[in-house]
Amino acid sequence: MLTYTEVELDMKNSDVWNDYVKKGINGSFYQSYSNIKAQENFTERGIGVVIKNENEIVIVATCFLYQFGISIPYGPVFLVMDESALLFLFHNLIEKYNKAVYFSLFSEICDEHINIFEKFKKYGEYHTIILPIKPSHGEQLKLMNKNRRRIVKRVLNNSKVLEIEKGLHNLKEFSLFYEEMQEQRGELSKRKDLNELLNYENSEYVELYVCRHQGRIISGILGFNFGNVFESRYNANDKKFNFLNAGTYLDIWLINDLRERKIKYYDFAGYEMNAKPGTYNWGINYYKYSYGGAIRQVNMYKIKKVLKM
Repeated sequence: MLTYTEVELDMKNSDVWNDYVKKGINGSFYQSYSNIKAQENFTERGIGVVIKNENEIVIVATCFLYQFGISIPYGPVFLVMDESALLFLFHNLIEKYNKAVYFSLFSEICDEHINIFEKFKKYGEYHTIILPIKPSHGEQLKLMNKNRRRIVKRVLNNSKVLEIEKGLHNLKEFSLFYEEMQEQRGELSKRKDLNELLNYENSEYVELYVCRHQGRIISGILGFNFGNVFESRYNANDKKFNFLNAGTYLDIWLINDLRERKIKYYDFAGYEMNAKPGTYNWGINYYKYSYGGAIRQVNMYKIKKVLKM
């Protein structure tokens, strides 16, 4: 018999929750307790939902309640796909809150269980670049295209003018740098993003790497180290210093650090499939793809009505 339970996540049960999410075939930081804490100022409420079959947990879901609906980013999480449990989860959420449910899962999971997911309305896709971390720097170089290998070798020889720092003690300075770089590109300041960024200050899964030149930050990456994946969330580079290739130097330093800690994948995040040649996003795509990773797709679904059980 399936049961639905809402859990008010706090520090007392956060480790148990995070450990289950890490074991899931689709577990990610976005379904962790830490993300609930980071998002708490921007949602009506963040809750954990547990679906059990008898005494066995079959699904967990970190849910964010908004006026427009319920968001389950990169979730729900399960060890093995269970269609009846999945439908049971959505049925209870919609019936209780009278809101549409938005959820997202890796496309390979959806394709493997197409008979289940064809029942849901797919409203979008998100793409990213996943780079495997190889056992050695030499093997990592072999994945890259010729131009990236050339740049890596050159920037390592010029490393005396660049300095890498790792740690959240630079978070506030990086947030100001991030905002400045948005304005430099002619974008409006994403104040919600910046406030969200600062909310990560006390999370054990959040890591910040910055590259300095003559004392100032000219490149930075803030991401999530969760399970066996490091996922980039915020990154910025000062284009006035492009000639130093600080972004490449920082990424190589980061990749080496991940290798030392036995982390298996680097998720570059954000790959725009239809970017036009010559545009800013096309350039970002080219940069990420030049490291030799693979494109990964996330399917996004929306459910508005209570589903038949």
